[in-house]
Amino acid sequence: MFYITADKQVYFGSIVSKTDQQSYGAISELTRTSAPETQSSYASDTFNFKWSYSNSYDNHQGTANVKLVKISKPGGVAFELKIIPETLDLLEYKGFMEGSLNLD
Repeated sequence: MFYITADKQVYFGSIVSKTDQQSYGAISELTRTSAPETQSSYASDTFNFKWSYSNSYDNHQGTANVKLVKISKPGGVAFELKIIPETLDLLEYKGFMEGSLNLD
């Protein structure tokens, strides 16, 4: 999830709703590239940014490089998210953006 704080800072949060745990923090160095739809691929937007995060579940703080790809498919907006924290672990998530699925 992305949100803007009262002081106009853009934040990113990774939330696990089942356990009410989250990692959250400000983003910086945001870049965006777009690719149009072709015969072999859907239109997409790629966002890269640095994330200064804090974990609610263990009070750990750190920085991570994040890559978010939004893919505009006929049935909804898919996403691929890669997070690489300072430990160089790779966290990957895939799915559809909430509210974007065309269920008709």
